[in-house]
Amino acid sequence: MSENLYRQLIDIYESPINVYDKELRLIFMNRKSAEILGGKPEDFTGKKLNEYFLSPIAEDMMEKHRKIIETGQAVDFEIPIEYFGKIIWYWSHVQPIKDKEGDISMLMVISYDITERKKAEEKLRQTENLLNRVQELAHFASFERDLINNSFERSDELYRIFGITHDEFGSQGRLSQWVHPDDRDYVEKQLKLMLSGNSTGQVEFRIIRPDGEERFISSNADIIFDGNSMPVKIMGYVQDITERKMAEEELQQSEYLLSQAQELAHLGSYEWDIVNDRIERSDELFRIIGITREEVAPEERLTQYIHADDRDNIVKGYQSMKAGHSIGPKELRIIRPDGEERVVFANEDVILDDSGVPVKSIGYLLDITERKKAEKERDQLILELKHALNNIKTLKGLLPICSNCKKIRTDKGYWSQIEVYIQSHTDALFTHSICPVCIEKLYGDEDWHKEIHNK
Repeated sequence: MSENLYRQLIDIYESPINVYDKELRLIFMNRKSAEILGGKPEDFTGKKLNEYFLSPIAEDMMEKHRKIIETGQAVDFEIPIEYFGKIIWYWSHVQPIKDKEGDISMLMVISYDITERKKAEEKLRQTENLLNRVQELAHFASFERDLINNSFERSDELYRIFGITHDEFGSQGRLSQWVHPDDRDYVEKQLKLMLSGNSTGQVEFRIIRPDGEERFISSNADIIFDGNSMPVKIMGYVQDITERKMAEEELQQSEYLLSQAQELAHLGSYEWDIVNDRIERSDELFRIIGITREEVAPEERLTQYIHADDRDNIVKGYQSMKAGHSIGPKELRIIRPDGEERVVFANEDVILDDSGVPVKSIGYLLDITERKKAEKERDQLILELKHALNNIKTLKGLLPICSNCKKIRTDKGYWSQIEVYIQSHTDALFTHSICPVCIEKLYGDEDWHKEIHNK
């Protein structure tokens, strides 16, 4: 191939090509390279790079060229060039060319436009940064495991979740060493089931961070199979659900304490979704009525357990609540399936939306049967006490009494024997006897008395 034909081929090449001598002066430039600089090849021939390429990076590029001449080693690098107000990225390959004696006599620089690739890389970088930020905020991490090469790709958030750095762990390490000892066998079993196609790949487990902190993890993964149905890759995500698990435990504890409090107080609660016509009831409400949760559908009313004489008022109450009116506190009777009658105190409140339409009703039932029994017993005791008090006869005030015969003057002015008066004003009864003084006075001269007295 003649030199002229070779130059023509290079000249029509759509990528910039420049050739420099040992002094770094331009000895050849193809049409594309001159076009980028806004001129013709002859406008730049014989000049050094920093004489025709007025850019801060010109000196840096010339320094790279000098080192290539010194070392004889080809170099690749990327450079941005401003072209008609736009930045164009080029990947340049600088190749030293030797003469017949083996000395470097020229440098050939071939550049390729990589602007679109750089834009794609920048877009990918921004996407990765956004993904990392989203994963960090959501405590959500991704991973990929190559089963053939036993290598891993993990997002930064995954290392944050486990409390380690990428450098501390490395690309070949496995995270199973941080799985809670009590959960490790379970996780390994689920992995084997997933690889065999017998598991969904979703698993929850605990990890122990290097600092000793325990965290709850949810992991979900998919298996990629080759044409022979052999697993070749695992792709999935990991999410830190510690806060959610703690909230669930606190909620369960609160629900347990509420259930215990309701049971102790015999207080049952309910919530009626008026829009969807579904009712959520507490366990104690079922205990009060004497039925189980399984016996009643969420949309079913419990009016069949209300005493027949009270039922109409309750049905009207439901209708009133659907119209947006609270029906207030009331007492009613229920009949349990075993026939026992109980008395309950009920109260409801209706919740309206912004338009004033009723959407929910919240209420409670308080079993007051024992209280009503106690009130009835108390009322009976009070009645009996009043009756007893009415029958009690009392003596009070000043009583006129004769100083001689000891008769008492009644409130009507009559004189009465003292024993008659007391007997008529109290429940006391008298039995007649005689005291020693009166015996001596009345019978002191009698022989029989003297005989007894002398003994």
